[in-house]
Amino acid sequence: MTKIQYKVDPGAAGRNARATGSIKFKTTVMADRPGRQFRRADVRVRDIEKLIECRYGSAIPDVDDEQYSFVVGNAFLAGYGQLDGAQHFSRWLNKFTPWRRNCQQFASEMMAKIRVTALFADASAGRNLKLLISERDILAITTLSPFDLTAEAFKAHCLARKRERDRLKAAERRAAEGGLSRPEWKRLKSEESTENKQPWIAQGISRRTFYNRKKAIKPPSEAIQIAPFERNCTQSVARVEKEIALSPSHAMTLRHGRDGLSASALLFEYAASLLSLKPDGENSSE
Repeated sequence: MTKIQYKVDPGAAGRNARATGSIKFKTTVMADRPGRQFRRADVRVRDIEKLIECRYGSAIPDVDDEQYSFVVGNAFLAGYGQLDGAQHFSRWLNKFTPWRRNCQQFASEMMAKIRVTALFADASAGRNLKLLISERDILAITTLSPFDLTAEAFKAHCLARKRERDRLKAAERRAAEGGLSRPEWKRLKSEESTENKQPWIAQGISRRTFYNRKKAIKPPSEAIQIAPFERNCTQSVARVEKEIALSPSHAMTLRHGRDGLSASALLFEYAASLLSLKPDGENSSE
């Protein structure tokens, strides 16, 4: 498949794809089918044909003809219009209702009876055909919704199937990359875990005592040590700046340090000079 990049806005790309029947992803046209326009109505007709072949074989019986003809006629009417739709519908009737004598007349009458130019909703069409969720999954039907599930249950069912497909694709990708399957990874992880080894039994202590000792010897993180100090230092500089009315440059020096001295050391020296205090090293001699 050839990837062709068109430098056009998304609206123009979408119109070009619909007009030429191209397959696109966002603004990238992946493949072209000149002279053939994509119609969702055609996909629905293919889905109904799969359902007919599964239920009856090659032809629709006379007793169930009306419900199928009504939905298929609406699809052709929405996709091709009144005149062209009647011709496509007549050819379809010749194939799936061979017992009918005058398919052209029946198609024209059905088109006039429907009068709905928009494609039926998936739920409405599936309800007319009595589509079951099992038939939809087995036949891979995409344009009809099952009538034996509510909208919420059908949405949850589709989500569960998508998760299962994603899980299988991820497993295939790991296998292709030479990785472990998820059951093997879980087994190795459980074997190497502390809970499985139970080192507290060999040490003769309880499980709770083992984890308490491990927590006690664990060094605190650097962020926990530095964050309160930096916060206090910043607050001290802001307070001193407010009380003594420091210049912006002087306050910036106190915040970031100067000549190898930290901000806290400069702050202490500045506060000591203002309060006529001496550093701890000089006061110790007294």
